Amino acid sequence: MSGPGPRLAVDFGTSTTVAMLQDRGGRVRPLLFDASPLLGSGVFAGADPDAELLTGGDAERAAVGLPQGLEPYPKQRVDDGTVWLADRDVPVADLIAAVLGRVAAEARRVAGDLPGEVVLTHPSSWRRLRRGVLAAAAARAGLGAVRLVAEPVAAAAYYAGRLGHELPEGRCLVVYDLGAGTFDVSVVRRAGAGFTVLAHDGLADVGGVYLDAALVEHVRALTAGRPGAADGWAALDRPRSTSERRVRHQLQLDARAVKEQLSRRPSAELHVPLVDADVHVTRAEFEALARPHLERTTALTATVLRSVGVGPDELAGVFLVGGASRVPLAATLLHRALRVAPTTLDLPELVVAEGALQAESEPAPPAAGRASAPRPAARAEDVTELRAAAADERVARRDEALHLAGRLLRGGDPSVRTAACTLLLGLVGDADAALARRARELWYASGLGALPGPPGGGNGAWNGPGNGAVVGIDVGSAESAVAVLERGRAVPVPNAEGALSTPSVVAVTADGSTLTGAAAARQALTNPEHTVRAPALLLGTGWALDRAGARYTAEDLVTILLARLHADAEAHLGGPIHGAVLTAPASFDHVQRLALAGAARRAGLPVLRVISAPAAALLGHGAHHGGEQIVLLVDLGAGTLDVALADVGDGLIDLKATAGDQHLGGDDWDRRIAERIAEQVRQDHGLDLAAQPAALARLREAAEAARIELSAAGSAQLHLPYLGVSPAGPVHVTDTLTRSALEAQTRDLLHRCSGPVDRVVIASGVPIADVDRVVLTGGAARMPAVAELVRGLTGGRTPYRGLPPEAVVTGAAVQAGILTGHVRDTLVLESTALDLGFELAGGTQHILVPRHTPIPHRSWTLVTTGTDGQTSLLVRVCEGDHPVAASNRPLAAFELTGLPTAPKGMVEIELEFDIDANGILTVTARDRVTGSDRTVVVDTVATDDAALAAGPASTLPVPLHRPA
Repeated sequence: MSGPGPRLAVDFGTSTTVAMLQDRGGRVRPLLFDASPLLGSGVFAGADPDAELLTGGDAERAAVGLPQGLEPYPKQRVDDGTVWLADRDVPVADLIAAVLGRVAAEARRVAGDLPGEVVLTHPSSWRRLRRGVLAAAAARAGLGAVRLVAEPVAAAAYYAGRLGHELPEGRCLVVYDLGAGTFDVSVVRRAGAGFTVLAHDGLADVGGVYLDAALVEHVRALTAGRPGAADGWAALDRPRSTSERRVRHQLQLDARAVKEQLSRRPSAELHVPLVDADVHVTRAEFEALARPHLERTTALTATVLRSVGVGPDELAGVFLVGGASRVPLAATLLHRALRVAPTTLDLPELVVAEGALQAESEPAPPAAGRASAPRPAARAEDVTELRAAAADERVARRDEALHLAGRLLRGGDPSVRTAACTLLLGLVGDADAALARRARELWYASGLGALPGPPGGGNGAWNGPGNGAVVGIDVGSAESAVAVLERGRAVPVPNAEGALSTPSVVAVTADGSTLTGAAAARQALTNPEHTVRAPALLLGTGWALDRAGARYTAEDLVTILLARLHADAEAHLGGPIHGAVLTAPASFDHVQRLALAGAARRAGLPVLRVISAPAAALLGHGAHHGGEQIVLLVDLGAGTLDVALADVGDGLIDLKATAGDQHLGGDDWDRRIAERIAEQVRQDHGLDLAAQPAALARLREAAEAARIELSAAGSAQLHLPYLGVSPAGPVHVTDTLTRSALEAQTRDLLHRCSGPVDRVVIASGVPIADVDRVVLTGGAARMPAVAELVRGLTGGRTPYRGLPPEAVVTGAAVQAGILTGHVRDTLVLESTALDLGFELAGGTQHILVPRHTPIPHRSWTLVTTGTDGQTSLLVRVCEGDHPVAASNRPLAAFELTGLPTAPKGMVEIELEFDIDANGILTVTARDRVTGSDRTVVVDTVATDDAALAAGPASTLPVPLHRPA
């Protein structure tokens, strides 16, 4: 049925709209709107009738200032003809067309043209007139003639075709659709290659927003006795200002987030602004609130089944779709009532749109069962339970197996771990894509390494060793991202939420579980002491976090974050990752690079190379195309400053020098703002915010927003009601910060930016006058003072500011393509970041490879013994520019033994440092008389102090001075 060109399917929902694009190769992916696959269906109309209608996040933001201009649910107004918004009538068809027009524009941008076939879904209860309004809106949006498919039919097509579940001729499927504002239930019967809707009913007052409202009311009751709570809730109920409306909107978003957290965790925290309360809510409490709503949906489902006489023998399955169907209690109640285990997914919002692409097509045959794993003898009762759950036909039971496997893998019994590992491998190849993705993430996060071949016996999507994707991964201080090389072009890869980047945040909860990305960031205000931002910057420092009886090192947290990125990427790509290039700040030393690569390997990633972020940025920007030029790159991000000077052009990027500061970024400006306000609060109210982590986290968040606003405006306001409680009562903070005041407070930070710039110019030997182009990038580089500083340091040159934010990760993907032969005629030359050398007798350092030496590189020198009769030589390798070796970073230590007995200074020993293109250092000590040698490859992080000592200091080498 599909034509040769791309195809588009759109699920215009009550609260959100989803669009799925199928390319010419048959690959299906969601369109992204503001980095999310969910486009808000709300539409904003201003007072000016000629103004463009706003959709999605633009509509929500505009409505903060003019609430009467927003129609949040156009789908529910389909019978009204027109809607009164901002003192004017707006046709409903125009509202729907605005949403569909946004989809059409994005489809054209991604596909290059409007797809040849467009499918729209609609409720099965919609008759000809309503479907006509939808078709007319599609025509106004430029989608042309569309094919209409009923939503439950699309869901059934996904169930049978995409998931591969059996739905034989004549058997029925219940489609339970619990969305944001409505509930719909349909009974669908297989009829030949298609499906017939036998019955349909619904509830207009049940959905996710009603569950959110119940949660907020519960929290209101819990905070009723707090000082100032009545005034705070009154302001939330009837906001009189834009700031209060914004706060109320944030509370609604936070309540939705807590609801989603409680679908996966036993408890969560909801912060109530204007009341200054952090309320702990358990899943049991939430389920008590949700039960009356969900029991109504369960009762209606049973009634609809009885109305068409469908009994247990005819019912093939129950399929939960719609965002609110994630609530576990919904599946539990349905299972009890219908005696059929429901099928649930991680992203049920995407089901209808993707299923519409398969509707009216012959569904794929049922997926083959997972290959049975070897059955080790049970050594514990839990292993028996795990084996039974993993083999169960019901997805919910296999999901339980996943959680049990994670617990057993953390145990100490080797036989139990082996059994759990084997059964987890079976779940990695599960027919349920979401379950398989979570299983892969658990595999990598558990440090089990690369997957041993096609998981689960192969499911057609895994290409086998050597044929998978090659990717670039940027673990940034603020965001982390993955890009894949597709037909020679680097393309960002969306994560499980559909975003093109994942916050570089990892949190450890009270029960010892870990959260990553947006989920970790959302709970940071209520769990600040155990939420870690930019864990990669802590690599190689010895930092660790203790919680729930476990210790997490920086390497552990980076492994967890990379495991998430790995699993999300493989789930999106549909196959294994064959090679990965990671980026590191320019100032990362050898140990930090090794730690990053080690964390990646623990997360199951086959690491090809770690390259500096500046090299990746220039590569992603395409600076190597065109004529030769000298480029100075200054990258000031959230947590680090990177500076590089490179000779680029004619397919070459040659980094002449790099420098940086791992402790300088936008966060430092934010911290300075927060410290000033915290000190003012202490002086005015006697309140020490340093002792209140949640309040301090709120203050820093507001400081970041103010700093960003000051990049474009002359002043910014910070409004933090109920920041804390002093002996005199609640503390409210309102402060106006000007750009000039911020610049005065942070002159020292700005001055620190000049140091790395000066160092790369000096180290490269390139006069600043010979620099052809200055590139300024990074989020914090948007501050005007930074651009002025760079302009002053470079002889008045105006910096280029157009480097795309994804340049670093796409450049890493291009480097992966270079290393695997997919990209030709391009070469990246890097250099060492710091001096490399060894310790001499007396404690000084002998530099054998100076900083900024191009790699690959090989250097050697001659040393000798320092005492008579010395038969061994201690070699301590270190990195750094301090003349005292002990003040530098130790990399490795080893002994060369068996030296001939001779007076001091008479034994010639050759010491060689060999650095390959991957930055791996190999050190060899060789006795030039006997030929005996000892070689150490510095490819892992040395942590054993005893090993780094390796021998008595009296056997350290002495430089060999030949007579003239």
